Amino acid sequence: MFRPGSLHQRLARGIALALLLLFVLQYWGMDLALQHLTRSYVRSRLEHDQENLLQALEMQPGGIPLLRQDRLSPTFLRPFSGHYYLIQTQSLSLGSRSLWNHVLPTLPLASGQIQMTYLASAQGPLRQPLLMLSQGFEKGGQALTLTVAEDLSTLESQMTHFRWIYALISGLFLFVLLALQAWLLRLGLRPLLAMQADLLALEQGQRRDLGLNLPAELLPLALAFNRLLMLFQVRLQRSRESLGDLSHALKRPLTRIYQLLESRPWPEVEAEAQQLKQLIELELQRARTAGTAQPGLSVHLSEAVSDIQAVLTPIYATRALHFERDVPRDLRVWIDREDLLEVLGNLLDNACKWAASKVVIRAGQTDSHWWLEICDDGPGCPEALLADLTQRGVRADEHMPGHGLGLAIARRIVSSYGGQLTLANLSPGLGVTIEMPQQF
Repeated sequence: MFRPGSLHQRLARGIALALLLLFVLQYWGMDLALQHLTRSYVRSRLEHDQENLLQALEMQPGGIPLLRQDRLSPTFLRPFSGHYYLIQTQSLSLGSRSLWNHVLPTLPLASGQIQMTYLASAQGPLRQPLLMLSQGFEKGGQALTLTVAEDLSTLESQMTHFRWIYALISGLFLFVLLALQAWLLRLGLRPLLAMQADLLALEQGQRRDLGLNLPAELLPLALAFNRLLMLFQVRLQRSRESLGDLSHALKRPLTRIYQLLESRPWPEVEAEAQQLKQLIELELQRARTAGTAQPGLSVHLSEAVSDIQAVLTPIYATRALHFERDVPRDLRVWIDREDLLEVLGNLLDNACKWAASKVVIRAGQTDSHWWLEICDDGPGCPEALLADLTQRGVRADEHMPGHGLGLAIARRIVSSYGGQLTLANLSPGLGVTIEMPQQF
């Protein structure tokens, strides 16, 4: 689980990066909120100082400002106290004694105009940072700008101390969360270890399928894998039966060959031998295709029907058959592609043999299953033979070419997937209906 590129390593790295980014963002957000809170608090104090100064301010003739000393805060009278004011009129400027001749960088403001300024270190009277509030007023018919400022050095020192404490606590919490997520990852990935053990037991022949005591996220994977195992078992069994079918199909032409060889009629022998060769090549081609196909995949039913129709159209070109299709283009069905092509090939070939002029192909699906219906407008089948028509070797007409295996093979494939194949006489023709469980 700790190998490079493992699922555990990828999840651990992703979660660790996400937690680190989260803590950086929350630390940054906390710092912004703290700065906003402290400056809002200092601003409220500066606004209070402005109100007191305005009450103590009296404008003399000629626009000369005069402050009543008995109404001033003592902090403005003590040099470098950290609290400062500056009154500017058109004729002169009046600064607090606490400034000690230091000049604040201010500009005259119109009445009602407010300006909030943060002065970084080295700009205060003692080279300390300041928060400065300037506002334009009109008093006694005279325009003036009143500026108050407060030293932030003590407050910023306390904020820096708080930031370090907060960073240490956040780091401790981050370490605890990383340790917790590592433990939770190990706990959450235990079912994968159990599945790995089942796969090893399966490889050693100690199990027939995977255990299903798994979380909801892994259960579909295990079910799909078990279905794939079942598919391989079914295909193995069907391969064995196909060998028997091939032997059964070869008995008749071989017997005929032996009979003809007694009297040496070479043209007939050549025809039967050619038929035997075609049968053998067909079975070998099916075996090669089944060996290279990917099992257990969903298939577009419409595409499979088109493929089989493209093969059969030139074969029955002289019949000028009309194919009528009603198959949804987006219908996907859970069946091995080669199995589906074999079923469609047998059913459509049978319909084309017996159709007078038309073959109808319809399909659809419900919540639990999908269905396929293939109908022809031929003579149909006698009711006495209808129930046995899907049995191996049973044929409705011995004069038509074939060996009576097509419907039997189709029925066996459909049954291996838990489906049903039914036959019914129409007016006119024969209809074949397939109902299969829908797995997707």
